[in-house]
Amino acid sequence: MSEDLGQRLRSQVLLAARELARRLDDVWGHVTCRIPDAGDGSPGFYLKHLRIPRGGDPDSVNAFAYDGTAIDGGHEIPWEIPLYTQVYAARPDVQSVIHIHPPVATAISTAGQVIHAVSHEGLEFGEGLPVYSGEIVGDPAIGDNVADTLGAGTACMLKGHGAVVVGTSVPDATVRAIYLERTAKQLVWASSFGGAEVLPKVIRDDIESRRAGDERPPALWRYIEWTATGE
Repeated sequence: MSEDLGQRLRSQVLLAARELARRLDDVWGHVTCRIPDAGDGSPGFYLKHLRIPRGGDPDSVNAFAYDGTAIDGGHEIPWEIPLYTQVYAARPDVQSVIHIHPPVATAISTAGQVIHAVSHEGLEFGEGLPVYSGEIVGDPAIGDNVADTLGAGTACMLKGHGAVVVGTSVPDATVRAIYLERTAKQLVWASSFGGAEVLPKVIRDDIESRRAGDERPPALWRYIEWTATGE
């Protein structure tokens, strides 16, 4: 892995953490991404707390091995490190795992309701996101249960404890996390008028086919970068 690529990924993780903390008013989640394979096996993943750590550099990005061992950075190990180690192990297609506590989406998870696609922004949520109703993800066995709940999907809810969102990149997972909370708000607004129908599958399939093969970062991520840098 080149030094430039490593720095770019660290910068994306830092920007994503800042943006999610600001948008969701959440300081207890984390943004992570895989450290690319240098030819001898990927060493692990970068992680940034949404909160400002006690002491040290507030912009520091930690690095962890896939067994959860700290290998670089401030070494402030999250309680939920098995969430990341186990999801990465179960999903080799995933490059970024984010855990957040979006307030409206989390409230919906406690009410026995599911978050489903309402508009094109949340079309990947389909007929409804799965909900894991177990404990805080404090050991690998629970992390495996969360990974099983997530399955091959893009997100799952942790009942009363936020959400897990994954993506093919930090921009991909970050935008999906933002749209998760936006979709939850749309569901609450629609409940005033009798509830929101699931976005029809024919529309979801059409949008996904139009997006197929487009490897550019999501448009919302480009806006996030623009507002952060002015470029």
